[in-house]
Formats: sequence, structure tokens, C-alpha cells
Amino acid sequence: MEQTTNALDLIVAFSAFLGLFLSIVLVTHKRGNRRANRLLAMLVFILSLHVMKHVSIHVLSQSINSILYLVAHVLTFLFGPLLLFYTREAIGKKISLRESLPHLIPATISLALMVTFLVVFNLLGPDKMNEHQGILKPIFFAVLLAQVAHMSVYNVNILLLLRGHRKQIRESLSNFEKVSLKWLRHANIGFTAVLAITLFFYIMLITGGYYTFSTETDFAFIFTVSVLINYIGFRSLNQPEIISGEFVSNGPKYQHSPLEPAQAKDYEQKVLQFMTNEKPYLQSDFKLIDLAKTLSLQPYLLSQVLNENLGQNFFEFVNSHRIEAAKQLMAEADWQRQTIMGIAFDVGFNSKSAFNRAFKKSTGTTPSAYLRSIKQQSLSGTTL
Repeated sequence: MEQTTNALDLIVAFSAFLGLFLSIVLVTHKRGNRRANRLLAMLVFILSLHVMKHVSIHVLSQSINSILYLVAHVLTFLFGPLLLFYTREAIGKKISLRESLPHLIPATISLALMVTFLVVFNLLGPDKMNEHQGILKPIFFAVLLAQVAHMSVYNVNILLLLRGHRKQIRESLSNFEKVSLKWLRHANIGFTAVLAITLFFYIMLITGGYYTFSTETDFAFIFTVSVLINYIGFRSLNQPEIISGEFVSNGPKYQHSPLEPAQAKDYEQKVLQFMTNEKPYLQSDFKLIDLAKTLSLQPYLLSQVLNENLGQNFFEFVNSHRIEAAKQLMAEADWQRQTIMGIAFDVGFNSKSAFNRAFKKSTGTTPSAYLRSIKQQSLSGTTL
């Protein structure tokens, strides 16, 4: 049993040190959004300390471990703010120092309570403190409940930010897999789940001892946190910088637009003609701002024309042209020997999965099934 415990401790310690190393890498990483990376480095560092405290019990004194444990709980109130700050930086909405300060109030209050606890602990001594376990447990439980509620509030705010970001990039980009930040939504939900599980365990522990800590359970939980840490770190290293100036605002739509119906119709014809003749959608990085610049239109007016006249956002508009181009290629005998991925790349998609989703949404069938049906019709001598 002791050998198993040592092995588990080594795995957890390795995960914690890997997180600490990853935080250093994020700080020194020169690609992407460096300010966002530094914020995430702080978050990964704090999470790594949480993991580390479960191993330090074997190598540090009880007093130092108690301090580390309390510090970790104080820093938990920084999970939400740091993840929110990172999200805002990642989607191009920078946060100022003045805006950030109120978010640090819960952590500051928690720090004050921790200092008070340490002072009282030193004055009374461990024996006296043990006599007051009946008071300390509910206080500790209340702090944990506050942590979960605190993170949940940030969770909702971050999810709303990411939903707005997703809507905005669909209005402005034709391919957005690399900037959709889907992984960040998963990480955000993971944070709240970890805290909720922690709260559940302590409810069971405090309300009647229905749960007792065991090496295996503790390891499984901490290992899950470690996986979350490294998932966030490695995904963020590959996250390209998002420049907010490339996006059309997704506020109240066209409330004060000067565009007249006749002018909108003229712009519509201009756009459709350009798309048909020049085929700019074949470029995988084609953006609304590029099309607007080429046609000498304001991006928000172009977006209005697409939404109100054609009933599509920019993403849907461009992909509809790409799907039609793909269907035309599939109808040609030479292209029927080409792979689905090859066709996807040739018409402007930058991944097979994105092509499959868009094609099925447009036609009701997958590209592979559509291509097979064309081949069968060709063999039977029929035409589309």
C-alpha cells in the first residue's frame, strides 16, 4: 500500500511540476497574444500550487503545509477573474487595471480572513483550535460554498462572452475553427465542475462522515485537476492572436444605418457579381473586411446587406458559395477521383470536419454520400 501511495504521489508531483513549467513557458512564449498568455500563466501557476499541496504534506512541516493550504484557498478566488481576463484578452477585448481591481475584492477578503485565522491559531495554539472544530467546519464549508458560487458567476459571464464572440466571428470570418475558443468553453465548465465536486465531497464529510478521504479518491481528483491544467496550457500555446478590428460589431444591429433599400439592392448585386466572377471564397482566410475593402464598402454596411437582403451572415454566405463550388467539382469526372479532403481544401475550407458540417447542413447529406450518388448516376448514364 505504501508503494502505491508513493507512486501516486510521484505522478501528482510530476503533474504539478509540469504545470509550473508550463506557466514559465506561457510567460516566455512569443507567439500569439502575450498579455493573454501571461494571465493564463498565473492561472496555471495557481492551479499547480493546488496540486502541489497534496504532495507537500510528505516533505514539508505541518505549519508550512497549513499556510500553503490556506494560501491555496485564497487563490481559488482568482480562478474566475483570471479566466475572465484571459477570455477578454483572447477575444480582443482588453481589460484595464481600473476594471480589473473590483474582481480582486473576494480574494482580498479571503486573504484577510486567512491572516486572522493564522493570528488566532498562533495565539490559541493547536490544542485550543481543535476544541473549536464545531465552529471551524461550518466556516470552512461556507468559504467553499462561496468559492463555487463565485466561480459559477464567472462561468456564466465567460460563456456569454464566448457566445457573443462566436456570433461575431460568424459575421466576419469564413473559417473560424482556430479562433472559436471552443476549448476555452470546455475548460471553463471544467473549472466549475472541479469546484462543485470538491463542495460535494466536503458536504458528505461534514454532514455525517458519509465520505472519508482515501488515497485513490484523492489521487483521481487531483489527477483530473492536473489534466485540466495541462489541457489549458498546451491548447493556449497554439491559440493564435485574435485581432478585434477584423470583426464587425455584434451590438444592436443596424439601428442607425443610413442604408436605403435601393442602395442595399445595388450593393447586393455588386457582391453577388464579384463572388461569381472572382471566386474570392476559394481563399481559406477570406474575411468580411477583405470583401468590404475590395468593393469599397463599409464592413457594417456589407454585413447589413448580407443579413437583411440575403438572410445570411458572412460565414453562411461564403460557405454557400464553397458548397456550390464543391458540388460542381464533384460533378466533373476528373474530380470524382479526388479525396473529400482535397475537394474541401480546393474550395476554401481549412478542415474536413468543417466541410462535412457545412455540406450536410446545405444538402442534407454528407460529401461522401453525395459523391457516391453522382458516381452511381454517372455509371447508369443519368445526369443530375
